[in-house]
Amino acid sequence: MILAIGGALLAAADFPGARWCGLLVLLLPIPWGLFFARGRGESWLQTHLQFRVARLILRLLEGLPNNLHTLTSDFIWTVMNWLLKLGALVSLLAGLAEVSSGAAALAAIAGELTGVLPIHAPAGLGIYEAGIVAGLRFSGISPAEALAPAVNLHLVLLATACISGIAALLRNGK
Repeated sequence: MILAIGGALLAAADFPGARWCGLLVLLLPIPWGLFFARGRGESWLQTHLQFRVARLILRLLEGLPNNLHTLTSDFIWTVMNWLLKLGALVSLLAGLAEVSSGAAALAAIAGELTGVLPIHAPAGLGIYEAGIVAGLRFSGISPAEALAPAVNLHLVLLATACISGIAALLRNGK
């Protein structure tokens, strides 16, 4: 989802060389393709489970919803969640780093993409900031100038997560 939304935002922001990033939107129909191919795909994969990739794909298919309504609802909520989160990050980062919305979008997406890296420090400390700094480099901001906005943005995200977690615990009476 982040690749598709990020690609669309980068293409819309008209970054040099980012025109082709808009093609990442073509990733969006993949859940429906997997949903409709699941029946035949699962039986074929179960006969070929000796392959590690087949086992991984089967586990991914098992995670799909069982009906089209739920898949569509989950997809819409996912898109709305990511658009809201990216909008907030872009707005905050544009103010913190004093850059355009397009530059802030690139940096926010770079920071969020660090979440898919296989190795993380606790709470993503350092890795998330490195993604933001790398994204801000495209707008001409030096790493030294970009570090404070990157750290502050990550602190806001961590604080939001902690406050949300505490609120959820209090709501459930724990």
